[in-house]
Amino acid sequence: MSLVARIVQSSLAAMAIKVGGAGLSYLMFVALAQTMTPVQFGYFSVAFSIAAILAKIAVGGQGQLALRELARLAGQSEAKDARERFVTRAYAAVFVLAVVLCGALLGAVRLLEVPGSSASNALLVAALFVPVMAVSELQTSILRAHGALVLGLGPREILWRGALCAVCFWIALGAGPVLTAAQGFLISVGLLALATLGQMLASPHIRVWRQAFSWRSLGDRAWIGVSSQFASTGVVTFAAPMLSVVVVGLFLSPVAAGAFFAALRTAQVINLLLMAMGLVASPLISRAYGAGDLAQVRLICLLCAATGAGFAALAFGGMVVFGDAVLGFFGEGYDRAYDALLLISAAYVVNAACGPNGALLEMTAHQGTFLRIVVLTNGLGILALPLLTWAFGAMGAAGAIAGTLLGWNILAVIACRRQVGVDPSILSLLTGASGARRPAP
Repeated sequence: MSLVARIVQSSLAAMAIKVGGAGLSYLMFVALAQTMTPVQFGYFSVAFSIAAILAKIAVGGQGQLALRELARLAGQSEAKDARERFVTRAYAAVFVLAVVLCGALLGAVRLLEVPGSSASNALLVAALFVPVMAVSELQTSILRAHGALVLGLGPREILWRGALCAVCFWIALGAGPVLTAAQGFLISVGLLALATLGQMLASPHIRVWRQAFSWRSLGDRAWIGVSSQFASTGVVTFAAPMLSVVVVGLFLSPVAAGAFFAALRTAQVINLLLMAMGLVASPLISRAYGAGDLAQVRLICLLCAATGAGFAALAFGGMVVFGDAVLGFFGEGYDRAYDALLLISAAYVVNAACGPNGALLEMTAHQGTFLRIVVLTNGLGILALPLLTWAFGAMGAAGAIAGTLLGWNILAVIACRRQVGVDPSILSLLTGASGARRPAP
């Protein structure tokens, strides 16, 4: 099978799951909003954002590292022990980090919040979400690295979200907005835990209790260093948008936070196809670059950028025409975030047009460069976030997110051209095969 056919076939499978997952993700939050009052959904949105950031920290970079290392070792029978050691070490690191962060969040809530309040109860249950989501994300990456795309994505993208939609709509139709934020979180955590356990039982690649393991490998300084870089990059790029929901809740109101959360989740649909192709592209880039085939790397990036940008442009047009109506699905008053939706969506169009720049840098051992880029741009964005939110409300928060997205994408494309010799953006259609000189040896 040719490279193009392989990417297209795998991407179609990933796209089908991601489209289904994105639709269910949207319905999931709509369903949760329908079971709660606007204030309770605001508390849920803030708690979910905090828990999601902590879960990303708990993964500790092991997901991206798995995509690079396990993909490189795939098919090598003599590397079986190395693969097993990597998987067990990854689980150990994620479990320890998740437990520490879960305990820290529980302690912080007990210390700082009023016992029994809705916000406190939501955060207490959200702490349980941290280890479950972290393990789920790790397992997804390990299975993707092994080529088990459907099993890697299906349980979380389809089964968990579908089950949560069904439960919440059943509650909403029968009793209306009766759940508290904490109860909504408790249902979410329980269903995700079941989906994650089922995934683990279904694949020998993630049955960690059967793996060979040497505890001495935990002292591998190279592993710790690379893991730290991947972890820092993942947390910084993920945290800024989620942190904006928390800031809006603190500076404005829980109701405003819920509407902004709905706008952010809606805007992220713009990035859907690029994300789907990135699921396939990352391990392929690692293998092609490891084999010294830059032509394949260029072709993979071009396919991702061209198709991702085309889909993003069409989706943005849909946001312009139907965005306020789509936000209205969450409930009355959520369309107040329409302007913020358009601003964030426009930035995601540029993000898609810039192609898989982050994956290209990380899969070619330039993760340190990508880390410096995202720390600089997201650091500035996070510093500007409270100031812009205080001055301009939700539009200020949206401006901080948009500026951050534009900044790190543009700098990452420049770094790809200079250090890898490949232009991952849509501009490579105009500048030739790579749009950049081959980097010096």
